Amino acid sequence: MGLLVIEAMKKILFLFTFISVSVITLHAQVQNLFERVNGTIVPNNAFIMLNNECYIPDNIQIYTYKNIDVSYNDKQYKIEIKGTSKSNFGKFFDCFSILNSSGEDLLTYWGYDALSTVDFLTNNQSENYFIQVPLNEDSFALIFAGALYDYCDEAGEIAIIVVNNNCATLVYNGRAFAYNYNPSPEFSIEFVDNIRYVDSINDLFDNIGNPTTTTSMLSQYNKYKIWRDGSMLKYQVWK
Repeated sequence: MGLLVIEAMKKILFLFTFISVSVITLHAQVQNLFERVNGTIVPNNAFIMLNNECYIPDNIQIYTYKNIDVSYNDKQYKIEIKGTSKSNFGKFFDCFSILNSSGEDLLTYWGYDALSTVDFLTNNQSENYFIQVPLNEDSFALIFAGALYDYCDEAGEIAIIVVNNNCATLVYNGRAFAYNYNPSPEFSIEFVDNIRYVDSINDLFDNIGNPTTTTSMLSQYNKYKIWRDGSMLKYQVWK
């Protein structure tokens, strides 16, 4: 093989390696879920991955299943857990509203599918309808979960709302099944966005919802992490 051919092959190999490393580095880089601009929360629309727009005809009754008071640094809010069924199906619901102390609706969010308690985000059988994460003296995050359906490869929904200075802003929604969770104040959550059924058995959790993940099991999935860093929520994805 001629010297020029060898040198050309070296250059091609170097270029391929450089591109591969660059892609991996880009894939794993840390990003902010949102930015703060003049005291307001500005979301990155790339992190809004599920269309939660829901048209409800005027003749459909919406019922409030539960009112939950939330206090944060002398500010008072209320979370309304709601649905279109007259009977509350336990931990399942269709939408929630965030209200300020004057009763003003700051945000109403409809789940892409049914919403649920946060069992599959916190790795335990929880009766909590959301996770609250403090950010700074004026803002905090509320994290909601979706239902996980049997024999479905898609993980349940995750929706993250930042409440800041009498405003509520959706900063993230997508699919999430958590395999690692740390509560506040050192909040972090690591998750995958799909799960796999083999012969009607899911390979990431047992029949009561406890994760059974191993490094080998997770190797085939994209892994995601969202965590609190001071007054910010950070995001990272890797294989």
